[in-house]
Amino acid sequence: MLKRTAGSVVEISTESVVTGSFAQQYVQQGAGSGVIISQDGYILTNNHVINGANSVKVRLRDGTEYDATIIGSDSDNDIALLKVSATGLSPATFGDSNSLAVGVLCELLSA
Repeated sequence: MLKRTAGSVVEISTESVVTGSFAQQYVQQGAGSGVIISQDGYILTNNHVINGANSVKVRLRDGTEYDATIIGSDSDNDIALLKVSATGLSPATFGDSNSLAVGVLCELLSA
């Protein structure tokens, strides 16, 4: 499972301009992770990762880095959607909760 999803996980780095005491401004850096959800560059992350960021960068597992645009975010649900200008990315595979069956995981693990 890890091999299938590893290429879908990305590193996110942010920079924000923060005003401190005596009106001094400085750059604050942050980091987090996200998951690629489409081949054309949509990435899902947490709102707290990008909240207040002036710039957002996304780094793929192979080291390729992209500037990201914040498409939208929801602080109540702590979720955000980013977009990078890329194609051919490896999106995560999402399951279908309608096809779940109780006890199937236990059977697979014991097989």
